Amino acid sequence: MKNTLAENLLRFKAKNLTESDIVKLNDLGKRLILEGADWISVTAPNIIVAFAAGATDSNPFINTVWTQLTSAINANPEAKALYDAKNLALQSMKIYAGASNNYNNTPTQYDTGNYDSANKLSSWGKAAYSGKGGEGTANMFNPALLAKKGVNTKFTDETMKTGYIKNLELAKARGLNIATNLKTTMVRNGITIPDTKTGQYYNEIIMPGVIDTGGYLDASRNKTEMAYPGQMATIIVELSGKQAISTVPVSMVTLVAGIKDKSITWGSYKNAATGDEMPDSFELKYFPGQGKGQDTRVTPVVRWVFTYDQIAKTGGKITKIEQINFSGKDGIPGTIQTSFPNKIITLNPPGKKSMEKQIPDLVQILKAAGMFDIFFTV
Repeated sequence: MKNTLAENLLRFKAKNLTESDIVKLNDLGKRLILEGADWISVTAPNIIVAFAAGATDSNPFINTVWTQLTSAINANPEAKALYDAKNLALQSMKIYAGASNNYNNTPTQYDTGNYDSANKLSSWGKAAYSGKGGEGTANMFNPALLAKKGVNTKFTDETMKTGYIKNLELAKARGLNIATNLKTTMVRNGITIPDTKTGQYYNEIIMPGVIDTGGYLDASRNKTEMAYPGQMATIIVELSGKQAISTVPVSMVTLVAGIKDKSITWGSYKNAATGDEMPDSFELKYFPGQGKGQDTRVTPVVRWVFTYDQIAKTGGKITKIEQINFSGKDGIPGTIQTSFPNKIITLNPPGKKSMEKQIPDLVQILKAAGMFDIFFTV
């Protein structure tokens, strides 16, 4: 779609289009582009599984996960046709992995409420901590009930914190194990996994969390009040047609090779508070703490910040791009300065055509991520 719906209507003498009309038409145009794109929304939300106590091996239930994912594929005729033709690829995987807030028969801190673990994933990680400087353990647990269950209530804040860290490490290990086994299962069944080390787009996020089970082990929790086991995981998968995968510029391949031993991911950011439809920024990032227990920090490698014209982020033209590199931070290689130096690109005239002429590397990256034609419509 080379022109917005609004522009086409103006060309054919549609009269009295207000700015609100233009915004609505452009929003419709983005949706039409999304529906016609190579990205197939085969999302399998809230595939919920449970681990045995202390276990990290997902093999006992990985086939169940695959069965649920294939059900989602079969329910989408376009996706099923792509799958049957061996032309389906993984584009993103997000795994919320948990552990119950009990360690060695002692309650621990937690960072997600029990019902958040399956129904309100947007609240994941927002439960209040207890301990020093917090509300105190008495407000988090009922010592009398715990004692009746034989749970140790004579614990210190430091013991509680130690158990929390161990449980968070356990949750992260569970998430990583699911991701590894599920990708292996996908490959065995003909689904392609993009290769980020050659610059292909693939986004994988592991979200570990300690879930409030009242301070009990799963088997002893009050299942009426704490409906979900702490030792659970919720898996969300997005697939696409293989044609949506493309290799980004040589400069990006070189950059990615410099951090090849890290987990690489991509992210686009929109201002949800203001209701903006267009992305504020896009970045390549990696996990400097990969393999280091509960360390889940994410470090940006290079970021592009977007500025739009008067119609702003509801379908207007992009006017300026700020390219920011993070060379030297958390081991990011210095080659990024050559590949993507800090600079500001003012587009003249504003819009997609100028982007393609003035910053072609970024355009290729956005196309590889499936973003360029979906979000940037004019």
